[in-house]
Amino acid sequence: MGPEIVLESVGKTFKSGKDTIEVIRNLSLSVDDGKFLCVVGPSGCGKTTLLKLMCGLLQPSSGRVLVKGNPPDPKRNRFGVIFQEDSLLPWRNVLANVKFGLEITRNKTDIDDLAREFLSLVGLKGFEEYYPHQISGGMKKRVAIARAMAVDPEIILMDEPFADLDAQTRQILQKELLAVWSKFNKTVIFITHNVDEAVFLAQEIVVLTKRPATVKAVVKVNLEYPRARLSPPFISYREKILGYLHEEITAL
Repeated sequence: MGPEIVLESVGKTFKSGKDTIEVIRNLSLSVDDGKFLCVVGPSGCGKTTLLKLMCGLLQPSSGRVLVKGNPPDPKRNRFGVIFQEDSLLPWRNVLANVKFGLEITRNKTDIDDLAREFLSLVGLKGFEEYYPHQISGGMKKRVAIARAMAVDPEIILMDEPFADLDAQTRQILQKELLAVWSKFNKTVIFITHNVDEAVFLAQEIVVLTKRPATVKAVVKVNLEYPRARLSPPFISYREKILGYLHEEITAL
């Protein structure tokens, strides 16, 4: 499989009054079709900015971003985006939230059954008529995943989606996400601060430098799924990534 996303010497700056803030500098990266890739880096280094560049919500100040050989276009490329905040519509029940994207992209006559299918896939059969305030944080994340997957995205972009969950729920959802990914073979870009999570999920881990961010290392995780967190190889990968991050945090 060839690269689905390519970033070539990408830079991104923002204006703040008279000041120019450089967030990303000369960042090059390629992501193969069907790859599960995690991005880690020091807090505030520009990980979310990178995600927005990949899906065309932001434009690079220099260099270029390509998706399937062309600049990303939300009107042409099908992106499924899941942010840390679940962003469910509080006035819509669970089923209607999953149907929201389908109402825009598909014939409305067949979306009810499709939305129910994806809710069942993420373990929420029977909760279709509940509203967001009536379900747990973990269930909201399942709804967000079902909504993103239901529109049949080419690429799924996830910005610390499990960060606000307790450890047990987080680990359960990590396993469920891998099951969905393996079933549909989508390209996933997953941002996280949690190194354990990155090693558990990713085929490759991109480590960013502190701001202005560029690629410090790309680590291929050669471990079979499902992964045992306490195994020596898993711990070795985790320590390697933590070492890279420690270098950045302590660097002058």
